Amino acid sequence: MKFSRFILFLALNLGSTLASASILVDRGLPDTSGANGGVGGIPAARSNVSWGNQDGFINGDNFYVTGQWSINRISTWMVGDPTRYTNYVLYGGVTGVSFGIISAPDPVITREYYQSSLSGVPCNTASGANYLAPDGVQCFQINRITFEINSLMLTAGALFNFAADATPTDACEVGGDTTGCFYAHATNAALAGTTQDSSDNFYISFDSLNLDDGDPIFIDSNGNGWDKSSDINVRVEGAVVPEPSTIPLILIGIAAIGVLRRRK
Repeated sequence: MKFSRFILFLALNLGSTLASASILVDRGLPDTSGANGGVGGIPAARSNVSWGNQDGFINGDNFYVTGQWSINRISTWMVGDPTRYTNYVLYGGVTGVSFGIISAPDPVITREYYQSSLSGVPCNTASGANYLAPDGVQCFQINRITFEINSLMLTAGALFNFAADATPTDACEVGGDTTGCFYAHATNAALAGTTQDSSDNFYISFDSLNLDDGDPIFIDSNGNGWDKSSDINVRVEGAVVPEPSTIPLILIGIAAIGVLRRRK
């Protein structure tokens, strides 16, 4: 009876290994030591920026796959009021292979803040700090968009591209005002003060009229719209799946234990 329970434990543990979810890539929001320039809003110390989807291009980024992954959830962050947009989608694909919509409809959108107890940070509230616009005056919401993915399998060594987009309910740009465009939140990794997995100081842009080619334009924002490099924030959740070659070894080990048990 004890042996049967032990075998059951091993089988359940194997299933748990195959299915348990965890954070695979953590490149979330910066802390307020540098967000909005930190205390006093110092531009040179600013770690956060945002890039708008406009002129036919959709902005995104990438991350390296470091194991055999089964991805079921990808989150990005946007700057602005989410009620101004509809039809949220996440595009994705391995570099040089494919690029297209990978998300299920109706993602979960959650209001978030730069978390800190520091006073003197621009756009600070009782809940945390909002996003300070480049004009140094306007404050905008930050929202996390969590897209559900249907068990996307990726192999170690792959470079995976992604980009979020949504349809504005009003015009994207009116008289030079682009606040109607969808803006993706990005961070300078060196000043973030938080984990910035797989950051490389580039974000990427896709031609919305030619998404199928999966060939992004890599952009260093240092000198191209900002005074620092940046990566678009992302969090990837899923499971690390054992290599297929290791699963038979685990099963053989269980069988061997059974044989030894019977001989006793």
